[in-house]
Amino acid sequence: MRLTQKGEDSMRKMGSKGFAKVTACILAGVLLAGTGEGRITAAETYTVKECRAIMYTNDKATVYTSPDFESVLVTTITPELPVDVTGVTSNGWFRIDLKGTYYIPGYGLDEKLNKSKEKSYGADEITKLTNGTFSFFTNSQLRAFSVEDVQKMDANHYIKYLDSYLMGNATIDNCILADEELTLLEAYEEAVKKKDKVPATKKDYLVQYRNEYLENSLWGPVRTEDDLKVIINRAIRYEYEEFSTVYKNAIVGSESTKMESVLNEVLADIKAEQGIIFKCEMDYGSFENEDVKTTYGWILEFKREKK
Repeated sequence: MRLTQKGEDSMRKMGSKGFAKVTACILAGVLLAGTGEGRITAAETYTVKECRAIMYTNDKATVYTSPDFESVLVTTITPELPVDVTGVTSNGWFRIDLKGTYYIPGYGLDEKLNKSKEKSYGADEITKLTNGTFSFFTNSQLRAFSVEDVQKMDANHYIKYLDSYLMGNATIDNCILADEELTLLEAYEEAVKKKDKVPATKKDYLVQYRNEYLENSLWGPVRTEDDLKVIINRAIRYEYEEFSTVYKNAIVGSESTKMESVLNEVLADIKAEQGIIFKCEMDYGSFENEDVKTTYGWILEFKREKK
């Protein structure tokens, strides 16, 4: 189940007077119901005070089908996410719109996002959050990453970081473009000022940037079997029928039998895990790219077999 994230923009559109009315409505409902933790009452009989607002989850945000702890527990929501509140019940619950009508205990939502609780993530935590070869992010905590955090990500993690914005799970203006060390908003506005040929929207600009980054990240060179699997899975994720990469490994060197052994094992794993078959032509020779001066390695040409 995914939240509808309208965010703070919805509140700004209401204007200060509208916001004041909503805040008064919520506070009145909370005071009337006594929504402090431990004082939520049963839902045998209750009324709902209608109001509209965006509120934010905390670490006690549990979702129920009715304003009653005896009803079905639907899910627990990650802290610091925006939720559409549509009313306050007389027994101390918030009625919310979560692609359906559900209820959260009054102590599970906060009126404002507590910025002081936002944290930066270290390398180990980023690896944990971005774990997986080609699954999409749904973690809104990505918005808390600093420029330094993003710069330390490997290419696979960074591509997924961009996709989290493309899927609307974070504020697109603040997406960091690692190569340029700018947010998307800054980079896009700078490109427009320079009268560069830019897509019509920031989202299209981000898609273009992601695709260029993806092309570069597929090339390599990669040095381990696991890295080679990441490259292939990335190509599967973006439906590449054909692609090239470079494998450079001191143990394999230029020996074709060793390279064939690596390829056979990797492609067998991909077939078992993904159900997809690739054929590969290999050639040992020189290569170079923006990051690597001319050197030698295995140039691999992959072609996906049609079902």
